[in-house]
Amino acid sequence: MVGSIHPQQVQSILNPTNRAVVVLDTSGSRAFSNEWGNIESDALTISGDLEAQGANVGVVGFSCNADVYKNVNSVSSAGMIQAVFEHPRAEGSDGLSSALHLAASMLGGTGTVLVFTDGMADPRVRATVSNLEQQGIQVVALGRQGDNPQDLASTFNQAYLIAG
Repeated sequence: MVGSIHPQQVQSILNPTNRAVVVLDTSGSRAFSNEWGNIESDALTISGDLEAQGANVGVVGFSCNADVYKNVNSVSSAGMIQAVFEHPRAEGSDGLSSALHLAASMLGGTGTVLVFTDGMADPRVRATVSNLEQQGIQVVALGRQGDNPQDLASTFNQAYLIAG
């Protein structure tokens, strides 16, 4: 599942439960990159497309810590995604494992977690992704040009897409 991000691809990887959580990386490597606006646009487009097709979408932001911005429900996620990008917390990136656990808890069972990140290789995150997959939760990283595809592939068990 490597390639450019297209709404049809994201819909095709959406778990049949039609429940998803968008996890947004606001660490320094993201918040201060020249891709920040593109990442926001990707997140808004993909979440909007999923919601238009009937999916319930939640939003989590992470840097050192993970925070819920919107629970998984039928209310539009656009405003909460914009809030994450307007007030990033570029404090580090240790919160990805916590963000994944939080997303799984929000799903309450099977679903899909879409992680917008540069995917720095981390064995703890890899273990968390494997654990969630065993629970029936699909985890997919959504990166940008310039992100290290080897890190994304390694951390997210080959489940990643690259935009732009």
